[in-house]
Amino acid sequence: MKLTLMKYCSIRANAALGTFLLFSLVLSMAAVAKSNVAVVDPDTRLRYIVVLEDPPLAAYHGSELRAPLSPSGTVKLQATANNATGHKKLDVYSDRSRRYLSFLEEKYQHTLGTATLELGRQLQPSSRFRNAVNGFVTELTSQEAETLRSVEGVTRVSVDKLLRLHTDAGPNWIGASDIYIGAAGFNPTGGEGVVVGIIDSGVNWKHPSFEDPGE
Repeated sequence: MKLTLMKYCSIRANAALGTFLLFSLVLSMAAVAKSNVAVVDPDTRLRYIVVLEDPPLAAYHGSELRAPLSPSGTVKLQATANNATGHKKLDVYSDRSRRYLSFLEEKYQHTLGTATLELGRQLQPSSRFRNAVNGFVTELTSQEAETLRSVEGVTRVSVDKLLRLHTDAGPNWIGASDIYIGAAGFNPTGGEGVVVGIIDSGVNWKHPSFEDPGE
């Protein structure tokens, strides 16, 4: 009985010691993580992606849209989305596409004007998107980003983050090569007729390979 009790106490002591060491490790990791967090100056301008309220060219189905510069306050144009037009490929040069893109540009300029009044300075967008997403990229301070979120016509303001690719082994994991050659139970079509989704990791424009050495 005495031996069993001593063994029990030993197990409890080891468990307590293990818990203490684990807790200490977690605290140490938290302290290191906290020390590695960069403190951003509130006056520092970062790249932000600003998404506007109207659908992009590829997603407009002909719904009524808010139009601040229109006498009626709204406007309804011809749909431009493929599943509404019946086209297999988005035609950015069609008459309906040109009219809708013109409307988006008008709203975009109106939003920039409103933002200028709210922020007390004129924004200098570095990129403008209209086809797959309706928005733009510009540099803002954290306070300016918060102010811009309340501007009419703006739906989202997100800081542009550099994300690193963790793996490119996806095709092997899903057995894409077997599907391609017909070893997965499908006809060996070489991929013809297969809908493929591509995740574009983007371009790091600050990478040294884009530098101009001036030589």
